[in-house]
Amino acid sequence: MTHVLVIANRTIGASALLLALRRRCEREPVRYTLLVPAAASERQAAGERLDEAVATLTSWSIEAAGLLGAADPVVATKEEYDNARYDEILVVTLPGESSMWLQHGVPARVQQATGAVVHHITVPAEQAAPPSGPSVAPRHEPVLEGMLGLLKVDTNRIGHPYG
Repeated sequence: MTHVLVIANRTIGASALLLALRRRCEREPVRYTLLVPAAASERQAAGERLDEAVATLTSWSIEAAGLLGAADPVVATKEEYDNARYDEILVVTLPGESSMWLQHGVPARVQQATGAVVHHITVPAEQAAPPSGPSVAPRHEPVLEGMLGLLKVDTNRIGHPYG
């Protein structure tokens, strides 16, 4: 079974995304973990979108779980990603200029930060939730979240703790 970490925020409940995840499960067994990076001011709305997306996938008999992460999508991914657990990452954004994540190079930065196989898909803007927090993704790691990331156990190249 392939385990995919899906990173999305406003696009997490988009029908285009959910149907794409469903189609993939028709070809091969896949387990999804949906990770929604969210600022404190938007965590409630993000959690509701996440819960709805997980409920939709599980109603289709698809193995899925959801997590809320740090506001910065790269920080959130670095805090969750473990190459022994996940086989690939899927970054989901709005198309072109309407995507702050694309403007900040999030798919490439996630790949660079994790070394994982990273796929990127876009969903139509009309399927995304309206913005509820700041319109610009943070450019630097928030201090507390960056420090928490440092507390993680160092692992070898296949994801097992040293020692």
